[in-house]
Amino acid sequence: MAASVGLENVEVRSLRTWAKILGTIVCVGGTMILTFYKGPTILKFSNPYLNLGTVLYSVDLGPAFNSVDYKWVLAVGCLLVSTSCWSLWLILQVPICKYIDPLPQAFWLCLLSSLQTAPIVFFLEPNLNAWKINTTTELLACSFAGIFGSAVCFYLQSWCVSVRGPVYCAMFMPLHTIMTVILAAITLHEELHIGSLIGAIGIIGGLYIVLWGKAEDVKGEAKEPTRIVDASEINISIDDNDDHNEHIIRQPLLVNNTR
Repeated sequence: MAASVGLENVEVRSLRTWAKILGTIVCVGGTMILTFYKGPTILKFSNPYLNLGTVLYSVDLGPAFNSVDYKWVLAVGCLLVSTSCWSLWLILQVPICKYIDPLPQAFWLCLLSSLQTAPIVFFLEPNLNAWKINTTTELLACSFAGIFGSAVCFYLQSWCVSVRGPVYCAMFMPLHTIMTVILAAITLHEELHIGSLIGAIGIIGGLYIVLWGKAEDVKGEAKEPTRIVDASEINISIDDNDDHNEHIIRQPLLVNNTR
């Protein structure tokens, strides 16, 4: 999307362009490996909680297009639409940040999105008891999600887009998967597999390659030669016959103080 609207330089013969393309492929491949491939167990914990990963992988997906298959296809379609809209949102930050600072932009974004989603969530869950906060943990979770998950996150993303562009900000999204795996292993005692290690290496390696390409873009823009005009190329002509040019020079540039 960034390349199609001219926000990202794409040069077929440029090494930095191929670095960004290759880094993106490696990063996405590492994310897919981390998500879909398990392999042998590296660290095994006794998990007292419900292992959602085991539940998902234990679903029997038959060859027929049954209700379970339909839900999986619908979920993938919704995720693709969500990712496309998120990418478009990052693209739109470039012209918006030229006129609006990231801080008021994040404020209005959170306010308007809250007003828009409030009727929808109450329509989906009309039971008012479901919206009550009963424990301190629920209050902290809602506060953390609202302050850091939305407000601070939107502000930092808009600021990064205004400084380095949308691709630079989008490349850090796969790190969420790595942080989720690490925190899940620490807090929920989930098992770590060889697929998680390979996927994490791919994500970090792809991210490094893309950031190298972006850094070379910045260096290339800084090293663009500027044409220096020689003094001999400047021609100044004064027509003595025109009376309207007499008022241009009122006094000499260097005042003679030797009197």
